[in-house]
Amino acid sequence: MALIVGWTSGAVAPALGQGATLAADDAASVAVARERALETAPSGGVVVWRGNRPDVDGAITPKRTYVARNGMYCREFEETTRSPRETTIQTRLACRGEAGTWTLIR
Repeated sequence: MALIVGWTSGAVAPALGQGATLAADDAASVAVARERALETAPSGGVVVWRGNRPDVDGAITPKRTYVARNGMYCREFEETTRSPRETTIQTRLACRGEAGTWTLIR
């Protein structure tokens, strides 16, 4: 059985304060780390990512995994993003659909 893993989201880049977002290459680093964390990290495990600029990095920490009423696997996780201007910590939720792709719910 093959597992197809992908990521879909309405917003690719995590927010940094008042409307600022990460550069596309840094956002891509977050997306790779997010997918790895959701697929492989145990709850409480930390997946660290580094941006293409040395002053941008962060971490993804899965907090809780459960099966939703509709049968989808969902994970709540904490997403930390650090840049020279600020550090943001967001609690997020993603669920995996039938095709094996994770969709960001919040």
